[in-house]
Amino acid sequence: MTRHIVIYIHLALYVLRRLNRFMICYSGGMTISLLYYSFEDYWLPPEPPSEADERRRPKPSRPLPPEARWLLWQWSRVIGLDQRTICHVQTLSQRLGTTTQQWGRLMRMLKASGVMVPRPVPQKRGRPLTEYRIAADVRYDLGRLAVLDTPHHREIEHVLSGCASYSSASVAQPPCDASNSNLLSPDERRCRLTAANRWLIAVLLAHADGSGRVTGLSYTRLGHFTGMSRIQLQSQISKLRAQKVLAYHQPGRLGRLLGCQMTSIFVLDLDHRLIRPESRTEMGVILLSRHGGKQEKRTVINGMVEALFVVAHYRAQAPDRDRKLEVRGTVEQHARALLSKYCDPGPLAKELVEAYDANAANWLLARLHGYAEQLLSTGWDTLGSRNQSWDHPVAKVMDAVAKDFPGRPRATDQQESTEPSSDGAVSSDGDAGADFTQADGDAEAAATHAPYVSLLYSLAHHLAVEIKYYLEGVTNHGERLRELTYSLTPDPVYGLTRLKVQGFRQRGADQKRPVYAIAILHPAVKSDMTTWLNQHRDLGDSPPMAPVPR
Repeated sequence: MTRHIVIYIHLALYVLRRLNRFMICYSGGMTISLLYYSFEDYWLPPEPPSEADERRRPKPSRPLPPEARWLLWQWSRVIGLDQRTICHVQTLSQRLGTTTQQWGRLMRMLKASGVMVPRPVPQKRGRPLTEYRIAADVRYDLGRLAVLDTPHHREIEHVLSGCASYSSASVAQPPCDASNSNLLSPDERRCRLTAANRWLIAVLLAHADGSGRVTGLSYTRLGHFTGMSRIQLQSQISKLRAQKVLAYHQPGRLGRLLGCQMTSIFVLDLDHRLIRPESRTEMGVILLSRHGGKQEKRTVINGMVEALFVVAHYRAQAPDRDRKLEVRGTVEQHARALLSKYCDPGPLAKELVEAYDANAANWLLARLHGYAEQLLSTGWDTLGSRNQSWDHPVAKVMDAVAKDFPGRPRATDQQESTEPSSDGAVSSDGDAGADFTQADGDAEAAATHAPYVSLLYSLAHHLAVEIKYYLEGVTNHGERLRELTYSLTPDPVYGLTRLKVQGFRQRGADQKRPVYAIAILHPAVKSDMTTWLNQHRDLGDSPPMAPVPR
């Protein structure tokens, strides 16, 4: 009998250890889920005006602010979202890294929204104790929430773990004391991240790819994940751009382009000391487009998309026109010089002309930068020499383009319905057999995607090949170039005329930040394609052989 009791005790201890390990993993999964949870069912109720000022308008219902969400993150790290604690208010505020006043203000928000459930614990002597726990519905929603597999866990932990600060002469300062925050100078206060700043950076990191680029995240969804209004988001983004944490921001637009919703594009500087304390940048190159007098020159980094629309304009007027008939010095000849011979719009030319907009062209170029990053990082060996076709497309990048740009249904998919897009272009099945120049190796892959996919992949491949050509020419890294993760960032001051190329190592010790090499791009043309396209929005405005105005 005693032996059976001992066996049952050991079995119960084993089950408890396994359950404890499961709960630890479950709590860790719920921790990262906070960055994807909107708290849409836990808004703060309206607040009536105070008795001192009855004329003041009552505060309407509003979402849970980012400071309260950051406090929940601290709770998940220190205590655990699935755990409860019984202690004094002062003890709990010290454990969470806040002051008693801050904890009291945030606690009232969490209690009013229904996220936190406090319960007083009677005591015979001493100060009263309180039991704190997260609401069961919140824990249930966080456990069921599907989250993305982000590669930036360490960066998120570094940003949210304390009051990181940055100065140009030193590395990140140690965590700040909240009680001494009012003693900071204006310059020190501007260089210090608040809880709202940290939470916004963490949400962007959670939705970013390996190079720090965030796509497909609209202002509405970003507001749900951060608890900020559109005005607050614009203010926070301006501050992050001023501190250079946000290296580049391409504003979004209403509507769709080639079937893709034009949401904002954010590029985070992963080598910034506020995000990553150690440097992993092994290589850096700045690609420049020379200025020709008062008019800037167009190169592949800032004129490739507009060159595509120019070629589409000429192809829409004369679909069977031979390239040998091009006149030297025309806009068409300049546009062809920036594109590969495999980047031909073909039967899609007319629809591209109808969808042209200068801001939409800049947005599309920023999306192509992201695909070029993936090709440089994962498909270095598939990038051949200049003006060479892509024989073996990278399936991961091809599928990403197909997912982002569904375009129009193919002619073989008779069950799919025809729907008008947001930019006014009506989708049809007439151009399903787009005539793109492709090698035999990618014919099967291209046949399974919409015609837009082959065209956009060709543009991204052409841009990646050009960047690879300059990287091999101005750096001495050799075979190590294929092992890096690349990031393409336009200059925040000069815009798309300067492109910063960074190569990150996935792992390794801290190293000195590199000195950036400079490469001058060629060919460079003087045609002002933006003005030309704005003047020739209709296909019948001008003859296709109009020369470039001098």
